[in-house]
Amino acid sequence: MKTPQLPPLIIKKSPSAFYVYTYKNKWDPEKKRSYRASFKKVGTVTSGEKEGRIRWDDHFLAERPELRDFICERKGKDYVFTPMNEGGFTLSQAMEVKQLHAGATWALDQLVVQSPIGEALKTAFPQRRDYLKVLSIAYFIILNQDNNISKYPTFAEATRLPWGASLHPSSIGRIFRKIKKQQIEKYFSALQEGLIEQKREVGDDDKPGLTHIIFNETSLTH
Repeated sequence: MKTPQLPPLIIKKSPSAFYVYTYKNKWDPEKKRSYRASFKKVGTVTSGEKEGRIRWDDHFLAERPELRDFICERKGKDYVFTPMNEGGFTLSQAMEVKQLHAGATWALDQLVVQSPIGEALKTAFPQRRDYLKVLSIAYFIILNQDNNISKYPTFAEATRLPWGASLHPSSIGRIFRKIKKQQIEKYFSALQEGLIEQKREVGDDDKPGLTHIIFNETSLTH
């Protein structure tokens, strides 16, 4: 996997955070030297310090979609990229996943694996692995009495989720705002077909579908 190339960047401190900016130089004919004339914010250092993981702004990711496949950290003056796997984890994070609070999500994982939920989500939300993000947000909604989405980052830091990368509350809002009616219909259609096929295979058409309990009134309707 080819490491992304970044434009010239500079870190600027605000009262509450360190932000990452691109800039353009302009030539000063009198002083006969160039200077930084314009700046554009493209990300935030999530550690609150000059060094740490970078959360790129959506407009910058739209311009450089290859950045979605990497975790980027600022170390000294360098920007270090680590490839992510399908679940949004780096290899080292995957090795450490056993340390996360995974008991409750493990149970949900088993339900997803043993049901058509995963394939139905993948059919309806294939873009940018959104199906993993939707599933992770659904886990949060199911496992928390307080569904205040601003608490998702804290929950995700201590919980093993299908999508292991960071999701900011504003990003979560955008994920749900861009869900179209056709995608929801495609999801439920694929889910229903999967359930029918699954029940046909086991010869049991009378059991209620537990998968509807999880997604009918939670993730896709919030």
